[in-house]
Amino acid sequence: MLGKMTRKICRWSGRFRNRKRIFLLSHMRANTSLFGHILGSNPDVEGYYELHESYLRPADLKKTQRKYYHSHCPKKAANYLFDKLLHNHHQLARDVMGAGDKLVMMIREPEPTIKSIVKIFSDKPNSQWADQESAERYYVDRLRELARLSAEFRGRYFVLKSEDLISDTDQTLRSLSEFLALETPLSEHYKTFAKTGRRGFGDSSSNITTGKIVKEKPVNEPSVEVDPSCREVYRETLATLYDNASHY
Repeated sequence: MLGKMTRKICRWSGRFRNRKRIFLLSHMRANTSLFGHILGSNPDVEGYYELHESYLRPADLKKTQRKYYHSHCPKKAANYLFDKLLHNHHQLARDVMGAGDKLVMMIREPEPTIKSIVKIFSDKPNSQWADQESAERYYVDRLRELARLSAEFRGRYFVLKSEDLISDTDQTLRSLSEFLALETPLSEHYKTFAKTGRRGFGDSSSNITTGKIVKEKPVNEPSVEVDPSCREVYRETLATLYDNASHY
């Protein structure tokens, strides 16, 4: 029903126009929903959540465009369509990226990431990430894959530490705006959308619905101890991302 309504409202042909892509390669609970909302609120960018697809051949670009516009009206000024890939089974082939496409690789430190993964799946005991050991395994495997991909996409991406969105917002958004060549600079204030806060479409916590970057940390929240291998892999991956990056 929603798809029919959208097609009726979106009468202009812009939803069929090819757009450049912004791809985010990252992992779960790395503030990727916040990043997507900041991008998706910019007049030059469409998309704000994960489409859960791979990009292995040019036909996948058409497929994901149709999937997104099935339930979204395009902005007339938008030149980019955004998507994020957070799992190793969703892949991005180097040959699919066009000359004008942009790539961002983003990681978060292990302790808050593991804690957040376990927390978000705590009400789903049958989830493959409901316990800390499984969450740590996912984190390590994903970071190792991102390190591998950084060599494949050497010199083509912006490396972003998740924490910099919160602690160094102005400089981080300026650098991202320049890298993405956006006419309108990115802002820490963003829009909320139809799927904002819904499970399966990114962050479902209350923070994402505020419409701005929340800098305050929860008071007296207990920390979590992770296996030392997580921090070792984080340090190694971050160094590798920097070594292969074009911007950071």
